[in-house]
Amino acid sequence: MAANSPASGPPTQSVYGSDPSTPAPDGMPGATTAPAYGQAWSPVAPAPTPPPSHPRRSLLLAVVVVVVVVAVLLAALFALGVFKGSSSGGGPGVVGPVSYYAQDVAPAQSVASSQSNGPWTIVAAEGINLTSSISSPSGGDFAGGPDCTYQTAAGAPSTIVLPATPSDAPLGSASAWVFIAAGPGDTLLYILSAEGSTYPMVVGQGSCVTGITSFGALSAISPVNATVIATAAFANGAASFVSSHPGATLTYVLLGAGTGDPSGAWGVEVSTCGFTSSGGTGTIWIQDFDAGSGAAISSTSSQSEAC
Repeated sequence: MAANSPASGPPTQSVYGSDPSTPAPDGMPGATTAPAYGQAWSPVAPAPTPPPSHPRRSLLLAVVVVVVVVAVLLAALFALGVFKGSSSGGGPGVVGPVSYYAQDVAPAQSVASSQSNGPWTIVAAEGINLTSSISSPSGGDFAGGPDCTYQTAAGAPSTIVLPATPSDAPLGSASAWVFIAAGPGDTLLYILSAEGSTYPMVVGQGSCVTGITSFGALSAISPVNATVIATAAFANGAASFVSSHPGATLTYVLLGAGTGDPSGAWGVEVSTCGFTSSGGTGTIWIQDFDAGSGAAISSTSSQSEAC
């Protein structure tokens, strides 16, 4: 296991929000303060923008779909039994310290560089805010369905833990960041950064990963801090959704550049489907943003989804 200790984060603040007097961390482009979750929301209306052309609408639809796919790819590892995860039950279980994408991406890249059968290029990241931790034994090879197979990555720990996020976590932070690296052919390497350590988890191979491997390297873009897009999303309805679904999982998904989208994309997603769910239906709320500017590139969407 390759252990890394991310830089200390800011003081804890209110649930999925932050103290308005505290500046956003990381020193990343577009850093800003985030209103406290639960207080009255009075967002300033954004400046009007001209309607996009039809090709741009098609591109943005593709971005929305792929942002959802990134989150589903990780949750599917539990649903398919690759990680035989169990939640902590009635309480939060293991509660991890929060960190930010900018803190964890370099350690994740170091892990990717050290893995065999590469080169591995990180093309997507997902910050996961669970209300209850999930733990799972790792080890062995797994059939992941008709389109993909999975095997434990070299250096994976015997037990994988996705910690819960503190109830006073700032917007844009998470207690677990999963980085997805594309390798030769249709292969993906999943890397987890949580509780001060960063390590590989599993390698997936097959046609089911093709949509993700086509994205560019995250190292080639300069994304705004997730605090920026999270603050906008919460003002646009995510706060109300979280309040109405207190057990929902909040995730931040970052994608590398795609065709015609040189800045990459951030997505904010809140889902009522648990990571260990393998059936039934839930509800998902999502909005996507240009990663370079932080501007919204999709309207908000709330709809049912299969778990």
